[in-house]
Amino acid sequence: MKRMIAILLCILLVLFSGCGKQESQAPGSTPSPVNTPAPTAEVPEDGGEADLVDISGSFRSNTGTALNLVADWECVSVSAKNVRLTITLSLESYSLSVGERGANQLILNGIPITYRTSALEVPSGGLSKTELYTWSETFPLMEDGSFQQDLYAFWVFSGTYSGVQIDQLELSGHIAVP
Repeated sequence: MKRMIAILLCILLVLFSGCGKQESQAPGSTPSPVNTPAPTAEVPEDGGEADLVDISGSFRSNTGTALNLVADWECVSVSAKNVRLTITLSLESYSLSVGERGANQLILNGIPITYRTSALEVPSGGLSKTELYTWSETFPLMEDGSFQQDLYAFWVFSGTYSGVQIDQLELSGHIAVP
């Protein structure tokens, strides 16, 4: 029951933090990233093992255009004391053609992971989500059964999209397992 209350409080905190705040940005600058949607968690109510974790969420950049970086993450128990964190970075866009991109980074708790992307060709049509990079690792839970990671990621664009100059797409967020 305590775990369920903690999860609900985390969800409410995410939903209501920054509510109604919107800063105007100078042309060409990258607005602050936005978290979307709030994490969801499944906790067994049938008396199953309370230490099992299955939680996921998503963070998204906010360039002011349809071109954005998205980080979908999932944290799942692999044992009573360990979780596997998987992060998939994707590019959200309409029609787009770019060459290979290097020196992109996913940073977890200050530790950088550099990744490259191949040339991309997104055909015209509706809004598309193109996978760029997937990373996964197993971590021990803390003594109280919690797990936390600060996530920051960027993808180098260096171009103009919908008339807006964008150097790189950035996002950030905090992953917390109660």
